[in-house]
Amino acid sequence: MNLSLADRRESLSCKFFYKMTRPDSFIHHLIPQKRNQNILSRLRNPLQYCIPFACTERLKKSFVIYELRTFPMDIDDDSDDDFIDF
Repeated sequence: MNLSLADRRESLSCKFFYKMTRPDSFIHHLIPQKRNQNILSRLRNPLQYCIPFACTERLKKSFVIYELRTFPMDIDDDSDDDFIDF
């Protein structure tokens, strides 16, 4: 199966961000805390993480902000092997 460069890049960034969400990650502190499930159920466009305000275009296009916006909602923290095989 031949994937395009964009597909491979997206897959690698998703894997890396998934590793960042684990509490034992050394860069876990870069990610804001998860939102409360009660709040998520009432939002029109629910995101797991609150996206911090970005003053500059460069920060808006950064890896962490991008992944916070695109990270899938249906991933359970307890199931490490269900999402991606490393």
